[in-house]
Amino acid sequence: MKFHTTAYIILLLLFTKSLSAQDYERDKRFINEVFKIESKIVVLDHLPTNGIQGLSYDLNHDTVRNMGGNTSADLTLVLTKSERKYIRKQLREMNKPYLKADLFDTTIIISQSQLDKIFKGNFHGWPDFQKDYNCQGYYSFSKPIFLRGDNLCIFYHHYSCGLLCGNDDLAIYKKVGNKWQYWLQLDGGVN
Repeated sequence: MKFHTTAYIILLLLFTKSLSAQDYERDKRFINEVFKIESKIVVLDHLPTNGIQGLSYDLNHDTVRNMGGNTSADLTLVLTKSERKYIRKQLREMNKPYLKADLFDTTIIISQSQLDKIFKGNFHGWPDFQKDYNCQGYYSFSKPIFLRGDNLCIFYHHYSCGLLCGNDDLAIYKKVGNKWQYWLQLDGGVN
């Protein structure tokens, strides 16, 4: 009996690890399709807590609408109770590092502690950052949240390049054929 229980636990762990790797590959394909990068890019290994809190606030409604000027019915999404529950679960799990250096061909992954060392609690570290990494700024990406049979995807990105430099975007993408299309902008802006 002990052997069967141990074998079952080992199989369960292997299956879970396999699913996790498949999820990462799906996430990576999605990010590469909607966020085309051809030059060196610095990416934070996870979404910071304030980003997760913002997403939680923006997605805490049963109906989400395009924030742009066009608010027609085809630019509205009604989330089911189970979808909202799933979204909350996914958001709770985003505070762990999940991105890897293979995200793009030219990705440098950095941690929050690396950023904290450079900036030391203020924005005066930008010249050091730009010198150390030879680029203007860094990105942070949410883990894509796939809904409705992987035909919709909630995705957030943030780019920071200085105190008054950067942008962010929370959007829902819709799969049309085999391609992802930008569908609803839920939040975003430019500094």
